[in-house]
Amino acid sequence: MPPTKPRTREREALGRAIRVLRAERAVSQEEVEAAGGLGQNAIGRIERGASAPSFDSLVGVAEGLGVPLSVLIEVYERQLARAPR
Repeated sequence: MPPTKPRTREREALGRAIRVLRAERAVSQEEVEAAGGLGQNAIGRIERGASAPSFDSLVGVAEGLGVPLSVLIEVYERQLARAPR
């Protein structure tokens, strides 16, 4: 079995989705981290595509953004569709 490659395209789309939602809600990375129970600099790493968040982290991000997880996923899917292949 070949080694698994990082899903760079998907990670970048998730980062863009989080940035879009943060901008719409005018909240900082720190505010999302605090409200979502995430560690320091977690959002920055996720937004840059440097970190693949766990399910629990994604739930925390959605909570920190004040949206249902389904909304975060919808915005992610739109961003993914726009990403070059």
